[in-house]
Amino acid sequence: MDQQRPPSPPVQRVATDTPATIALVLGVCGLFTAGLTSVAGIVVGHVTRKNTPSQGLSTAAIVVSWVVTAMWALGWVLFLAVPLLALVGVVASS
Repeated sequence: MDQQRPPSPPVQRVATDTPATIALVLGVCGLFTAGLTSVAGIVVGHVTRKNTPSQGLSTAAIVVSWVVTAMWALGWVLFLAVPLLALVGVVASS
């Protein structure tokens, strides 16, 4: 009583959007490169978004890249502004 199972259907491979993946990786790598690669992620994400039918990954790359860029920009502003404001406060009080 050996029953055979019907053959399983072939696995369909999902096409990945390589430029959008690269844009997302560049955006995330911006966390470790002071936001430099996230600027490239923004550019590649926008170019990819215009040229692909599936825009989800490209949109995610653009959003992540902008968030990382904004975090680093705010960090640099605070890093430079706090000592400058402290110096202005010391000069004004003397």
